[in-house]
Amino acid sequence: MGVDGLISMGSKGVKALAGVLGGGEKEAEFLSKNWKYYNTPIPGDKLKRYPLHIAAESNFPDAARLIIDRGADLNTTEKIGYTPLHRAAWRGHKSVAALLLERGADVNAKGFGNLTPLHNAASRGYKDIVAILLGKGADVNAEDNSGSTPLHKAVEKGRKDIVDLLIEKGADVDVLDEYGHDTLLILAIKSSYEDIVRLLVNNGADVNLEDREFGMSPLHWAVGENSDNLVLFLIEHGANVNVRQRARYTPLDWAHSLKRSKISSLLRACGGKTGKEIREQENKETRKKEIDNRKS
Repeated sequence: MGVDGLISMGSKGVKALAGVLGGGEKEAEFLSKNWKYYNTPIPGDKLKRYPLHIAAESNFPDAARLIIDRGADLNTTEKIGYTPLHRAAWRGHKSVAALLLERGADVNAKGFGNLTPLHNAASRGYKDIVAILLGKGADVNAEDNSGSTPLHKAVEKGRKDIVDLLIEKGADVDVLDEYGHDTLLILAIKSSYEDIVRLLVNNGADVNLEDREFGMSPLHWAVGENSDNLVLFLIEHGANVNVRQRARYTPLDWAHSLKRSKISSLLRACGGKTGKEIREQENKETRKKEIDNRKS
C-alpha cells in the first residue's frame, strides 16, 4: 500500500507509516498533514514554505524522498527565497542535502541576500555540508549582496578546517566585500584567529592589502590587537614595516599611541620608524636632490 492509502486510513495508517520512516511518529504526522500540499505552500505558514522545505530543515530524509517522488519542485522558493537545499545547509542536515543534490537541486541557487547554500553551510560551520556542496560544483567564490563569499563566512566563524577546504577548492584569499571594510586577513587578525591568519598568508594572502575604510594594513591591525606573534609573522612574510596609514601613521606610530611598548621595541628592531621620522628623511633626501640638481 502506498502513502496515499496509508494516510487515508487515518491514525492506523499514520502508525504504520511511522514504522517505516526514520523519523518515526513525528515524521509520519508531518507527512500525513502535508502530503496533499506537496507542490504548494503550506496553508498558514508565515514563510510560505513548501513541505519539502520543512522536511529539509527537520531532517526528514524519508519524507523528503517521498515528496520528491510525488513530483515536488526541488528548487521551489519560500518567502525569503530559500530553496529546500538552503534550509538543509542552514540546519546541517547532511542526508537531506545529499538527497536533494542527487535528485538535481540547484547547488548555486540564490536566496535571501543572494546567499547560496554554500554561504549558509560555511556560516554555520558545517564542514560535511560544505564538502558535499563543493563536490557537486558549488561556486566557491559566489558573492552575496554585500560581496561576501563563503570564505568570509568561514573566517568570521573561525573555522580553520572550512577555510582550508575552501582555499583548497580555489577560494580567493584577497577578495574584498562590497564595502571593502576588511580584507579576509584583517578580519582574521581582528578576531584573533592566529591559525587562520597563518593559513591565509601561507596560501598567498597579500600582507600589505589595506582596508578601504581606514586605510590600515594588516600590520596596523596586528599592532592594534597587541599580538607580537602576528606582528613578527607578518613582517617575516613581507609586510611593510613602515607602511603609512593615509600617508601619515606607521605601525610604530600606532604602537606608541596605544602604549604597546613590547611591540614598539619589536618594530624598531625590524627597522620600524615613525611617520615623522620618515617625513624628515624624505625632506632631507628631497633637499639633497635639489642641491645636486643645482650643482649639475
